[in-house]
Amino acid sequence: MTARFAPLALIITLLVTLGAVGLVVVQLTGDSTLTIEEYFQRLQALNDVADERSEELENAFNADFLAAGSEEGVLQAFENFFTDSLPIFEDFVEGMEDLNPPAAVEDAHNESVEGGAELLAVVRSVLDGLDDLESTASLEDLFEEEGFFAAGDRLDTACFALQDIADENEIDGDLDCEG
Repeated sequence: MTARFAPLALIITLLVTLGAVGLVVVQLTGDSTLTIEEYFQRLQALNDVADERSEELENAFNADFLAAGSEEGVLQAFENFFTDSLPIFEDFVEGMEDLNPPAAVEDAHNESVEGGAELLAVVRSVLDGLDDLESTASLEDLFEEEGFFAAGDRLDTACFALQDIADENEIDGDLDCEG
């Protein structure tokens, strides 16, 4: 992989990270606050499902990328990837908003929700910007311009904060935070 396609690794990492902090919509009954154990159990379950979704998406992208015979084909592979990623990001934001976290994780949870909303906006901007690109050399510039890397870092930080809280409370689980 050439340096100009380095954002692919970040994109895949972000999908896994997003899974770690809740990509799938969780429907909770009632308005009760979850215990810290319940919160992390749900988060771990979300992570497992998101890993599957991310793997499927990565496999589809890799197939599209390898089949691309031109720069236009590579740009189309990225556009397909972001188009297919958008519902995952939307589910993440909605799912995290549906969780009613305990006080011990509230700040990290809220940062995850806000980081997810920011990343969702960035993914939409990147998707819009892909239409204007004429070459793959401009991909990294587009990611930088739209704040993709900064939004990813923010979400990574929130994930690590959640993992630290789980570890401090001796809750088994690995949120697969990347960074």
